[in-house]
Amino acid sequence: MAQVLVEPMARLVNQLSRLPGVGAKSAQRLAYHIIDMGEGEVRELAEAIFYAKKRTHFCSQCGNLTDGDPCAICRDDRRDRSLVCVVKDPRDIMAMERVRDYKGVYHVLHGTISPMDGVGPDDIRIRELMSRLASGEIQEV
Repeated sequence: MAQVLVEPMARLVNQLSRLPGVGAKSAQRLAYHIIDMGEGEVRELAEAIFYAKKRTHFCSQCGNLTDGDPCAICRDDRRDRSLVCVVKDPRDIMAMERVRDYKGVYHVLHGTISPMDGVGPDDIRIRELMSRLASGEIQEV
């Protein structure tokens, strides 16, 4: 016989399963784990999620995630501002930074052009990239 979740658990499983890469079984495992956690740990988790959402925003220069403006990479005087790496999203910056070889700055598009999905140049940060290029500071993309 199938197990029926009580309403609060079903709601938690439903919300967790909305996260990318979290299927129904994983969401259920996470929900049971959260219920088994101490109340203080659950509160810390909930507060960390809320704090991250409230304090994290996009850098006005490059579009990376940050809690300050500009972001730490844009503020870094050791970076080569004549070299810009254009990436799809902030996760790509994390991947590039792990290599520890790139010393330029970034520009995050926050998506890719996809006419089939109705995404055009006006829907991603192409205009901002063009503006940065027009400033003359960038020599290589």
